[in-house]
This record gives sequence, structure tokens and C-alpha cells, in this order.
Amino acid sequence: SMGGLVVRMLMASPKLSEVWEQIAKRPSSHLVMLGTPNQGSYAAVESLIGKGQGMRYLASLDFHHNLQQVLDVIGEFDGLLHLLPTDHSPENALDYFDPKTWEQLKNLNRDRWFGNGQGFGAVPSKARLNAAKKAWELLKQQEASAIPHADRIAYVFGVDTHTPLTLKIEDDKLVLE
Repeated sequence: SMGGLVVRMLMASPKLSEVWEQIAKRPSSHLVMLGTPNQGSYAAVESLIGKGQGMRYLASLDFHHNLQQVLDVIGEFDGLLHLLPTDHSPENALDYFDPKTWEQLKNLNRDRWFGNGQGFGAVPSKARLNAAKKAWELLKQQEASAIPHADRIAYVFGVDTHTPLTLKIEDDKLVLE
């Protein structure tokens, strides 16, 4: 799924867009995007707050670092931050590109198995969040100006019952739905 975003960034990049042009001009070339998170993914948020199954497995297997220490490391992974949701609808007023949001989420995040009763979660740096925001802005500009060779692109999407679709704060608790 992330590969679709990589190709979209290639298309939007002033330095690399010619590569897409060359590929698209080939007679039988097509891009098939399978589940590409074109508006970001709440699975990235779920991982950054330590609620994702993969993060929990990783923390369980690491005998030298606790979950918070693992989250501190992955909170600086550009690839993960580039998957943050871009939805700022009234239902979700959280700005995932603002470090204050991550401080708030960390302070509210409690868990019976991890965290020892204290809040936990990644707090990505402002510089990394700004870079991720700029990447999404580049993709939004591309959408506004028409995607080149859109007739060569197919998009397949779906949702799994375990895929989080939003994060809400209710009664000072985090709720992934």
C-alpha cells in the first residue's frame, strides 16, 4: 500500500516526475494501487500511541527497551509519519502534524498492560512532523492540478474489521474506532 504513495511522490516531485512520464508512455504500463492510504492511515496513529499489535509484539520481544522507548524510536521514522491522517473534519479536530497533539495523546494514553499507569506514546519532533506535512501538501497540490496519466492508474481499496478509522478523545480517554 505504501508503494502507491511512493509512486505518487515520484509523480509530484519536480526532479523525478519525468520517470513517471517515461513509464506511462510505455504501451502496456499501468499502476495498480492496492489499498494505498491516499488520505493517511489511523493505523499509523495506532502504532505511534502503542496500541497497534505490531508495536506490542515488538516491545514484548525487546528485552532491553520498554514500549515507551520503542515508541520514542519509531516516532522519528519518516516513513511512518508520512502515513499520518490528513483528515481535519469536525469529527476529528486533532492535527497530527502538531507536536502538541502528540503531547496531549501521550498524557491521555493509559493501558493496563503497558505504561505502569503513566501516559505513554510517541512524541515526534516538530521537524519530522513538518517534513511529513510538506509531503502531504505536495500530494494535495498534485491532486488539485490533475494526476498525470490518470488513465493508467487503477485503485483497489477496502477496509478490514481491525483497521482503525478514527481516534477520538472521550471523557479524557483515547478511543480508536
